[in-house]
Amino acid sequence: MSMADTQHFCLRWNNYQSSITSAFENLRDDEDFVDVTLACDGKSLKAHRVVLSACSPYFRELLKVRIVKLIMLFVLSITWLPLMLMRL
Repeated sequence: MSMADTQHFCLRWNNYQSSITSAFENLRDDEDFVDVTLACDGKSLKAHRVVLSACSPYFRELLKVRIVKLIMLFVLSITWLPLMLMRL
């Protein structure tokens, strides 16, 4: 295929931001593909490693090593309320 025969395509996703936000909310609510559990104050919250890693350099470094299929992290320096607010 020569340079003259090269075709270019542009992929466009209408309403990308609202669609992706809705998709992540559904994944969270349905607990699909959760692979980590955060725990503190005797309570726990299921989460996605990729979302935690995208939002926090601390979690990114911590979660880079995948030892087991599901991970439970005990968060000692935070109370339940701020942890639960992360879910909103």
